[in-house]
Amino acid sequence: MTGSENMKLGSLFGRPKTLASSKKQVPVKESKLAVEMEKKKKPGQFDIVWPKVEPQQVKDYKAILTVSELKKYLERCIQTGKVGFDWETAASKEIRVHYKNSFEDIEEARTTGIIDDKEAESRSESLEKAYLKTPLDPWKGEICTVSLSAAAHESRVVPISHKIGQVFEPSMDRDEARKLVLDLLDEYLFKNEKVLKIAVNLSFETKYAAKYGKYILGKVADPLIMWVRCLQIAAPQKINNPKKPTSGWGLKPATKHIFGVTMNDFSALLKKYKVNFFDEIDASKGEGLLYSAEDSDYAVQHYEYWSQIAAQIPRYEEWLHKIEMPFTRVIGLMEYWGMNWDPNLATQKKQEAEIMQEQAAERIKQIAKETFNIDINTGKSGKTNEVKSLMFDYLKIPIAKYGKTGASLDQEALIDMAFMLENKLNDIDEEKYLGVSFPENWEKIDPEKDPTLDKLERGAIRIAKREPHPYKEQALEVIDQLKKIQKYTTLLSSHIIGREKYLNFMSGRIHAGYSPFTETGRLNSFNPNGQNVPRPDNDEFKIRNFFVPKPGKILFFIDFSGFELRLMAWKSGDEVMTELFNTGGDMHRRTASVMTGKPEDEIVKKERTDAKAGNFGRVIGLMPK
Repeated sequence: MTGSENMKLGSLFGRPKTLASSKKQVPVKESKLAVEMEKKKKPGQFDIVWPKVEPQQVKDYKAILTVSELKKYLERCIQTGKVGFDWETAASKEIRVHYKNSFEDIEEARTTGIIDDKEAESRSESLEKAYLKTPLDPWKGEICTVSLSAAAHESRVVPISHKIGQVFEPSMDRDEARKLVLDLLDEYLFKNEKVLKIAVNLSFETKYAAKYGKYILGKVADPLIMWVRCLQIAAPQKINNPKKPTSGWGLKPATKHIFGVTMNDFSALLKKYKVNFFDEIDASKGEGLLYSAEDSDYAVQHYEYWSQIAAQIPRYEEWLHKIEMPFTRVIGLMEYWGMNWDPNLATQKKQEAEIMQEQAAERIKQIAKETFNIDINTGKSGKTNEVKSLMFDYLKIPIAKYGKTGASLDQEALIDMAFMLENKLNDIDEEKYLGVSFPENWEKIDPEKDPTLDKLERGAIRIAKREPHPYKEQALEVIDQLKKIQKYTTLLSSHIIGREKYLNFMSGRIHAGYSPFTETGRLNSFNPNGQNVPRPDNDEFKIRNFFVPKPGKILFFIDFSGFELRLMAWKSGDEVMTELFNTGGDMHRRTASVMTGKPEDEIVKKERTDAKAGNFGRVIGLMPK
């Protein structure tokens, strides 16, 4: 649910049946947060005065080819107090050799008849896609160009390692030249607390800086964070996809939206010159220089534009500069270092899971053979038509729900089917009869003829008088074995095979991606999801043990208690919340007390759970009408 949507708290928590009357209701101190939430403006209600966009000036874009020129421009960045910067990257020498050999291996396999032409073409296409993405990975790519901008409408490009055109300090080895450039950036900018470092998608620049042992310290800004957050708050209608707010708002479309400028397209540039990577284009002049220079120039321009909008949002500018934008560096470092993976342990557990999966399937086949003398194919997932026929045609298991292809066998359906079998239900809707009190001497009552029975009593007696299911034990075991098959299938696809395919062959690590653009304010993880590792108390195969520290290092787990609520107490200055956290009080129990009117010591678990949902809902903008 987005912050712009409203709902009544009653629809979330339900209406309490009774209030505690045996004890005096506890007086609750007025909450500053409650008052603030009532006054809080909703997205789109901030009456923003959008800045006037001035026409673009004649561009001052030049290449820097010597140390003295670079130092001179770095001094200018110190004078202006800011620098927009950007990396252009390309596949490393080692990676080019690796993929060249891989392409040759495919061709050799084709010519020797090991694989046919179709398979060779398919493998080559997949390999090429992976190859062209290597510049995005600092473990497989190198910085080939740096662009710097000390002020709007100007930029300097440092071509470090290009196969054509002029390069920085041409007499030096390219690795040494790259180290020299980064050392100077580190000395003049990254360690300089007075210079604001500006980069669109700062996490990417952070990753590549970390590759060379450099860390972007001090003041930073990421215009991507600025325009997405400002739009979410001040003009949510301009966001194309609320679930993916960066969609249609990358650097190039954002520059077109705001400044009316069409920036050069990277893919079109490579296609024009018929090359794979940027280092195969001359960046010391022409289109290569222009492409690289624009990124840092418009980073500065966007920063200056969106700063004017952020300043109009009460109390947001400080949060943006001290929390949100600096945090993108943390994301970059998390993505760069990733998690070390134990392939041997993963392989061992994979084999164990496959064995258990097969054992569960064999047991289902055995039940079918022993009970009905039929042979069935369970498949890997256990969801074949033959399994469905066994369950519904032979075992007569009541169907819990239907999917697109007939009776469902998902986890929820399996749980409901087992529940129906245990309670002699023909339909899951009959569950409402299970808690009904029976009339006296109900065993002698005919539920079809007795006019004194109400509907619930009639249904309850019908169920109680039913004969036990003839294949109850076999049916329950089939359901249990199907649960096991699905459990091991999920384990393999999501937690072993699903993670192994992201193992970086250069680092030996899994580098999950992270995005801060979520509706809850928490991080979203992808490729693979690094946040859905099973909890230790629900992890038969100890998946967390697949992630191992390097020698001499340790891994430790931290679970912050009520982290978002503590942030909310800090930012709101709410005295009630602050007191609770400082004295070890129970925030959720206190909220439940306010909701129900009961003293805190009378609050039951469900009431506290409902209040917990409300407390965390407030953090993401959920509020009563």
